[in-house]
Amino acid sequence: MLGKYAEEFEVYYYTSDGRRMQEVVPQGVTHKVSRLATDIYGLRHGVFYVYLLMQAFSWRRPNVGLIRLLGVSLPVVPLLKLISRRKVVISFHYDWARQTQKNYRRMFKVYASSCIQRWSLSAADHVICTMGWLEKVAREEYGKTETTVIPNFVDLRRFHPRLPKKKRVVFVGRLHWSKGVDLLITAFRAFEEHHPDYSLTILGDGEERDRLEGLAAGSSRIVFRGSVPISEVAELLNESEIFVLPTKTMEGHARALVEAMAAGCKCIASNVAGNREVLMESSSEELMFEAGDAADLLVRLNRTQSYSSMNQLQFARQHYAMDVLFARESNIISDVLKDSGEGRSNQSARVGAVLSREG
Repeated sequence: MLGKYAEEFEVYYYTSDGRRMQEVVPQGVTHKVSRLATDIYGLRHGVFYVYLLMQAFSWRRPNVGLIRLLGVSLPVVPLLKLISRRKVVISFHYDWARQTQKNYRRMFKVYASSCIQRWSLSAADHVICTMGWLEKVAREEYGKTETTVIPNFVDLRRFHPRLPKKKRVVFVGRLHWSKGVDLLITAFRAFEEHHPDYSLTILGDGEERDRLEGLAAGSSRIVFRGSVPISEVAELLNESEIFVLPTKTMEGHARALVEAMAAGCKCIASNVAGNREVLMESSSEELMFEAGDAADLLVRLNRTQSYSSMNQLQFARQHYAMDVLFARESNIISDVLKDSGEGRSNQSARVGAVLSREG
């Protein structure tokens, strides 16, 4: 994504953690991180906010185009806009406030997430939503009129089927209770009794890992790989037969799901917002199971034995190709720059991509 921005603009990429990533970001992208950055939870965020606010004064320069915000969990967005005098384009890729309300019971966190999301969206000059239902939320609950639906794109050069497929079930994501990996393990252990040639590979890490490994104990066919580079994720999906996304609460627009479709996997997902729309639009509702129901997930796993992945593969290729979707976003950025007096012809105009890792 940053590489696509860099084809047209000078990009400054701000992150909250302490890692220096200049050697891995694409050419034309400058990674910016505070010298005082730390990975200590809580303190890390405060340092990041102060750093961004100080940087915002330098964004007043004429050659700075706009702020491109990835997500709605950054509480200082209105102040960044006020100080920098720049327009803001925000990605609304999942309803972070509502997700937090489902995942946590602490009143402060629930109240704070609702306020932060409202502050972030209130400052946006344009909201790019990854799903139609998110655009409805942005319009009806937050009063945003300048919105566009652009789903997450897939790099088809990286995600593509490799035949013959291996008899492997894959999960990719954070190991958090809301992701429903416990359901997948339960269903797979029943599935492998009749299909002992299949394995289950779980990619990702998180606070639930120890509990999930305990649940999988005794099965030699379940493998936890932890966090791996995206290149390894692509290779594994490309050669695997089945992908499962068993989310219990909601998704925005699950990138892993559409990447797995592009990789030629038979994709099973729970009937929650985000997953539901993708499966319905790809005419593969028969691989959608009731959220939280391991028995229904087992039914869908068995159904893959007589299912072709072709519908999902063609859907991903036709609707999520990176170049097509990014061209739409580029046009939005161009229009916002023109409105702010920074026309697209000004090749020195910058796009500041600000990423918050709090969501």
